[in-house]
Amino acid sequence: MTETDHVYHLGVSDQELDRLGFQHQAWQDITLKLWTLAGFDYGQTLLDLGCGPGFASQELARLVGDQGQVHALDASRRFIDYLGQCARAGGVRNLAVHRGDVRAIELEDQSMDGIFARWLMCFVDDPLQVCREAERLLKPGGVLVAWDYFNYSAVRVFPEQPHVKKLFDCYYQSSFDHGGSYDVAQFLPQMMHDSGLEVIHLEPINRAARPGSLTWRWVSLFHDSYLPKLVEQGLMSSSEANAFRNEWSDLEQQPGAFFFSPPMLGIIARKPL
Repeated sequence: MTETDHVYHLGVSDQELDRLGFQHQAWQDITLKLWTLAGFDYGQTLLDLGCGPGFASQELARLVGDQGQVHALDASRRFIDYLGQCARAGGVRNLAVHRGDVRAIELEDQSMDGIFARWLMCFVDDPLQVCREAERLLKPGGVLVAWDYFNYSAVRVFPEQPHVKKLFDCYYQSSFDHGGSYDVAQFLPQMMHDSGLEVIHLEPINRAARPGSLTWRWVSLFHDSYLPKLVEQGLMSSSEANAFRNEWSDLEQQPGAFFFSPPMLGIIARKPL
């Protein structure tokens, strides 16, 4: 797969790389909880699917230890090169990086004890095929852990502001325009079932955050990174973008303001024995 912005339409800039690193930190507690529930453990062979720059991949490599193996796959050459450099610099020997298509993975059948896919399905145009690939790769009894947006339009910032609401509507539209869906988790349990996997756990994921908190900063960085792209795509005008920035800045000064994150869903599915 060639590297183009339609693969990951948020881009592969230094700014986006830094944002993804912060995002991993902001949601690390939920990530570790899902791994524990899935039984990810020492000595296993795991796949970080749609790994991006690999912040989760490196943690998985530490988790499985010297007796385990982690494979990390992404379409972006920039992200894969970055992860490879990090692994070499850190002396990580149990992490193999691969550049490829998550819908046609060049790894052996029944070679994985577990697969992790965080904020991947919302960006691909055929999440059912990704689920089928996961089923093919998993050993009997192996598990797929998917974490994605469930109902993006439920996001709210209070007190409500017109250009803040428009911005989140534009995020939603942009995902759709690029072939993805920020509601994809609604459909993943059925897709997993249709792929031969058994859903064994559903974990609702949501947060309310006040200005200055880690989650508020997470969303602010997303605005900084992606708002210019919405203007480039014609989804917002420059004047609307400036109006949003003013509203967001005002919210950060209000002691009663808070952000209600888009509802997400963590899904664990097992391949039958």
